Amino acid sequence: MDNNNLKPKSIGGVSFKEEPANGYQPSYQNNQPQGGGNSSGNNNNTILWIIVGVLAVALLVVIVVLIVKKKDSSGDKTEEITTEATTSVEATTENTADTQGTTEASTEATTQQVATGSSYEYVAPTSFSGDWTDFQISINDVYYQFPFPYYVLNANGWVIDNAPTSVGSGETEIVFAASPHSGKDFTFYVTNPNATAQPIDGCIVTGLLIESDCTEDVVKLGDNLVFLTATKSDFKAAFGAPDWVQEYGDMEYVSYITDDYKGTLDMEMDANGLCYEIAIENMAMPEGLEVNTEISTVAPDINNSYVAPSGPSTDIKDSIITIDGYNYQLPCPVSEFTKNGWMIESMTEEYINADSWTLSAFEKDGEKFFCEIKNFTDDTIYTANGMVTMIDAYDDYSKTVEIVFPGNIALTGNASEFVALYGGYENYMCDKDDEYETLCYSVTVYLDESEDESIFIWLDCDYATGEILEYQYEYCD
Repeated sequence: MDNNNLKPKSIGGVSFKEEPANGYQPSYQNNQPQGGGNSSGNNNNTILWIIVGVLAVALLVVIVVLIVKKKDSSGDKTEEITTEATTSVEATTENTADTQGTTEASTEATTQQVATGSSYEYVAPTSFSGDWTDFQISINDVYYQFPFPYYVLNANGWVIDNAPTSVGSGETEIVFAASPHSGKDFTFYVTNPNATAQPIDGCIVTGLLIESDCTEDVVKLGDNLVFLTATKSDFKAAFGAPDWVQEYGDMEYVSYITDDYKGTLDMEMDANGLCYEIAIENMAMPEGLEVNTEISTVAPDINNSYVAPSGPSTDIKDSIITIDGYNYQLPCPVSEFTKNGWMIESMTEEYINADSWTLSAFEKDGEKFFCEIKNFTDDTIYTANGMVTMIDAYDDYSKTVEIVFPGNIALTGNASEFVALYGGYENYMCDKDDEYETLCYSVTVYLDESEDESIFIWLDCDYATGEILEYQYEYCD
């Protein structure tokens, strides 16, 4: 499972509303122990590395809350600008006698002035400032400054062939657009900073990847540095020493990073120091951008469709887990656990971006088990309204509470029970961990022929006795 939740809980400093849902315990990322295995890319240390990664991002990202206030006159100004641009476009359509001149005038008006669905005025630069942190670039003498409204691509003649109709909350989509000059595809990154899914036309372009085959387009960076001509020395002379340099064989990776870690200029250089690939990205939101930061306190529809199992597991594929006498079938709403007295660990992330997940734990009476909570929707939701997709229990944390997994294998059970049930599966594995003197078992059980849904199970057991020390059960889709 890809961890697409390793994103800042704000986009460029625009924080989503921080108001916990009813009964919810506010926020964490705890470095709790986690098991692992080979499930869709997981291994024995995957979850631990994910947590470390989240902590690293949390330490690096400086979250600055932008309080965006719309001036009283901005509505009139936006209406006036939009009307002006619309009139210009209509004039272009009607006046076929002077198509070229009218189109240029229309494009200029659109690029310079029109407010977008994200409600801010974008003014394209007409020359370089000389400061790379302004994130300016020119392509065939047309200037851009990241981020900019999505509509600018169409207005400047880029032909987009794969864009989605909408972008999920907090998500960034890759969009390929053909250059109006060469027809070569460039890779743009389109971000939705809102707490709800938005049409792509209301999103912003936050980055661009330029590769070595873009030879027919003239691309320049912040001090008229020409792509495929400028060298590492040229960039150092213009921008100063890079923030990070790493050599890989006959190439070198060079990176400039803003102080708030929201913007990067990454380049790959060949053995001669020639820049042959550039990735530029700025996630700091432009001044005046108005976004919807309100997170709904209403649970998603998927929660309402959940039907609690009437009894314990009778099938190793039914994902029913019995905890302290109550039955839960994964994926299961967080509310099913909290109504039975379990509380989300206090440092859990308060909300989850679209189609993302976070790690947490449930606690009650000194007992604890870990979990993964997923957001299956395109909007940002409170973690309290998420769905539990993984249970990870340790004998050290669950001393008295009884936890029984499908196949009637209890946390207090033995590895031999697991081998008897799952040993015949094709991807069943057993490895010895020499460092900790334990046996690690894992298996993936597919729930349909298309292999879109599966169950991943991972066990850590005492090498000498087979006693189960950790049992991780995960529903994957």
